[in-house]
Amino acid sequence: MPDSKVQIDVTMLELFHAELQQQAGVLVEGMLRLEQGDTDPAIINSMMRAAHSLKGAARLLRVTSVEQIAHIMEDKFVAAQNGQFSIGPEHIDNLLSVVDAIKEIGTTNAGALLDWHTEHAEKYNALLAELKSIGVAKAANRRRAPRRGTDVEKNSENWQTTQEPAEVVRIASSKIEAMVGKSSELLVQHRWLNAFVAEMIQLKKRFSEVNSMVEAMRESHSSADSPENITEDLRSLSKRLRENNQRLNQGISNVYEFYHRTDSLIEDLNRDILTTRMRPFAERLTQFPRMVRDISRGLRKKVRLRIEGGSTEVDRDVLDKIEAPLTHLVRNAIDHGVEKPSERKKLGKKEEADILISASYRAGMLQISIADDGAGINLEAIKRKILDKGLAEQRVIDHFTERELMEFMFLPEFTTKRRVTEISGRGFGLDVVKNTVTSLKGTVKVNSKPGQGTRFELQLPVTVSVASTMIVNIGSEPYALPLARVEKVMKLQQSDIFYREGKQYFMYDDQQIVIISACQLLGHDELTPVSETVSVVIIKDYLQQYALAVDEVVGQKELVIQPLDKRLGKVSDISACAILENGIPVLILDIDDLTRSMDFLVKGGKVRHLSLDATPALPIKRILVVDDSITVREVERSLLEAHGYQVQTAVDGIDGWNAVRSIKYDLVITDIDMPRMDGFELVTLIRTDERLKRLPVMIVSYKDRPEDRRRGLDVGADYYLTKGSFHDDTLIEAVKDLLGESEMP
Repeated sequence: MPDSKVQIDVTMLELFHAELQQQAGVLVEGMLRLEQGDTDPAIINSMMRAAHSLKGAARLLRVTSVEQIAHIMEDKFVAAQNGQFSIGPEHIDNLLSVVDAIKEIGTTNAGALLDWHTEHAEKYNALLAELKSIGVAKAANRRRAPRRGTDVEKNSENWQTTQEPAEVVRIASSKIEAMVGKSSELLVQHRWLNAFVAEMIQLKKRFSEVNSMVEAMRESHSSADSPENITEDLRSLSKRLRENNQRLNQGISNVYEFYHRTDSLIEDLNRDILTTRMRPFAERLTQFPRMVRDISRGLRKKVRLRIEGGSTEVDRDVLDKIEAPLTHLVRNAIDHGVEKPSERKKLGKKEEADILISASYRAGMLQISIADDGAGINLEAIKRKILDKGLAEQRVIDHFTERELMEFMFLPEFTTKRRVTEISGRGFGLDVVKNTVTSLKGTVKVNSKPGQGTRFELQLPVTVSVASTMIVNIGSEPYALPLARVEKVMKLQQSDIFYREGKQYFMYDDQQIVIISACQLLGHDELTPVSETVSVVIIKDYLQQYALAVDEVVGQKELVIQPLDKRLGKVSDISACAILENGIPVLILDIDDLTRSMDFLVKGGKVRHLSLDATPALPIKRILVVDDSITVREVERSLLEAHGYQVQTAVDGIDGWNAVRSIKYDLVITDIDMPRMDGFELVTLIRTDERLKRLPVMIVSYKDRPEDRRRGLDVGADYYLTKGSFHDDTLIEAVKDLLGESEMP
């Protein structure tokens, strides 16, 4: 008898609970396969090993109840392996009840776990007697199963040495979250090394320029008339500059090498840390075969559950949250969907119904489907229920599409089941499914064919740490839309847009889709002007679709999600944030908030029109001014804005390079001499970038030497002007030559 005063370490108890759940799942899976007639010898072997592992874990923690039960189970499985009796369907109920008891013991707190068998003596003794009786009748005339120490038991224990299990380390989820955040921040910060290298290159150029000036001065003072001490000082200074320049060259080379050597390493580290959150999809389905068996038996139905894509890896937070929705859908499929064997036989179907749960990746998203081959959804019953609950009038119901009718099933307390049962019919199942999937930024669809079955399709993010998004520019700022809620991205011509009841629409998939400006939705002062075309993103909603008009669709991007500071509370229309690879922050839009805001604008008649006319107005051209002098920046801004152009500024070449890669500009005006990256380098980068190489660029500098002008044009500038051009019309005329007239505000 163990000492009741012995305490179990909390960490060890967690490990024991995890071990118990895992091995119980193996036992249940094996028992159900045996019940279905599977004769694979590996089934008994896997069950024997599971029982052996449970026995060892329980013995280590001195949990006598589990140790004794597991020991007897192991003996039974060894006897079955030796042919002393066969485990058949008649044994499965007893074995399953034993596994249920083990799981019940496993949920006991640490204080009562050690003495469970004494405090529940009657139940425990009955359990042992029931377990010992299995196979006794058939084994009476045969040799008793060998006990501990015999060759058979030694063989049952040797599996641990012949097949070494993978080592599993349990880590608190909070620690993983912290590691994910830090590795993501490390990745972003590492990107700034590139800017530091560029700054060092610029410093090297400054050294070279100073060295050239010193050399020129030394040569000019090398005549006999020059004092010897000045000439010697210049020679010494020139030597020191050359030495420092060499050291700087070596430093730049070392940093550049370090950047490229660590870049892939940090990316791999970030990716590996993110994968620590991933678990196989099947991990949350271990109880489903048992659940399907018990429910179908209770309803006198025959159901076979199949699982495909069980190895598909999913974020464990997603797995935790979708277990309940999947349970609802499977229970509903058994109760509502599949018919009883006699009915199926009359319909020419096999008596055993099929339920398939499958998981796969598609377009960067997790796709889960739950399909049955039952009777399908009765649309007429849905119509009657809509009418009975007063949700719509008959004339409106008659015009609902099949998809619209099925969406009513996701409303709270909406059920076509006339009789409330323990299985389903309470009306809370499908709204739980919808709410959970929506909270994960996913979608759920249902398809059904009368007499052939029903399929629920869940589209979810693979992980809650990394999001597949569509990056768009709105009001000159980047935003991210969760890809799971993006139906389609397209460009509309003026001829595609029509007006009705004060709103702008276009036709998509035989439906009228209202267009709403993203600038208006997010509270920007002015709508983005558009001309012949407008970029729109069609947003998925359950009963409605909206088209969000944006400045530009940049493209798809995987983002590491960073939650907003809790002190901000709930920010309207924003769910989280992220950092782009160039260091620019991006806000991730909350689609559910957006659709509510859109619905408010539409129903309130407050939707403002886009700037689309029969004869399109000249759009306002957007210009980026890059200069390290605040005075020069403001002079250029004022001059250009006075002529109707939209102007944004950057403080140096690096800042300008980051800006042109994230926002669309019609013209870049840049200085030459700037810290971190000069104008020549900026123009060179723009001309070698496939997306930006046709962007007009103008250099405006105080340098007016022919060689500077020639170099500026050689690297790709369209114009080279001096800063004296501010005092006449030269700058504006050059801008008009490159961009044309801009619409005056």
